[in-house]
Amino acid sequence: MPDDQREAKIEEQRQKFEADKKRKMEANAAQGKKLKEQDDALLQNIEAYETNLNAIYNETSSLEAIVDDLKEQLTELPETISLESHPECELIQQQISALEAEMVRPEDDIPRTTQLLLKRKQAITVEIERLNSILNNREVRAKTQERIKELETEERKLAQQISELEGHKFLLEKFTKAKVALLEDNINSQFQMVKFKLFDVQINGAVVECCEATINGVPYADANRAAQINAGLDIINTITRHYGITAPVFVDNAEAVNQLIPCDSQVIRLLVSKDKTLRVEANQKEGVLFE
Repeated sequence: MPDDQREAKIEEQRQKFEADKKRKMEANAAQGKKLKEQDDALLQNIEAYETNLNAIYNETSSLEAIVDDLKEQLTELPETISLESHPECELIQQQISALEAEMVRPEDDIPRTTQLLLKRKQAITVEIERLNSILNNREVRAKTQERIKELETEERKLAQQISELEGHKFLLEKFTKAKVALLEDNINSQFQMVKFKLFDVQINGAVVECCEATINGVPYADANRAAQINAGLDIINTITRHYGITAPVFVDNAEAVNQLIPCDSQVIRLLVSKDKTLRVEANQKEGVLFE
């Protein structure tokens, strides 16, 4: 291809490539924003589920305490008795029959009989009160048993609700982790050597936002100076491509790195030397050099 046509063709392909890359970057940014909004909504749902779970756990604990208290009270009540076959009841019935027989005795014996009747009435009243107390305990026991059944039924329902909520929470957390991995992959695909860890999964499974740069799996703070300089240039390249703006880049202590990665911007390297005066060199390949 002739030189004039080749340069024009290269420029045409470069513009086409830049336009396609810009379109993909904008699509990735829009997708990342959409995923961030979904993530915020899911985190709010998880918090709401956790609040409901805590409330149900507290209510369940309260119900269990009530059931235990009622069971303890129930053990202190006397066993259920049948008054119809109770010996004391039969004895009282006999005493009533005897008193009824005394009531028909002659009138001259009425004062003495009245005294006896009053004593017997008092004793019978005491006995009736005692038997009523037993009857009351029997009713309390029946009501307590009924209340225990109601509480146990409610406890089973709450346990089922807890199981359902925990299932929803598990699915939400699973979706969040998958979405987080997709978002990190989309962002890291824009960089040459730097990878960002944007989310941290804790021991309890919760996802926490973070922003940690790594260089070939090594945290940025632990990497050597050469790797840190090239990582900075990689980040600058991605940002300038995304916004379509370039500016001169100063690399301090450039003697620490043997080879800089290619950079779309003008690179000004600052080196340490033994010269007494400032020395500036311009190099088409390496850019401007200051010593």
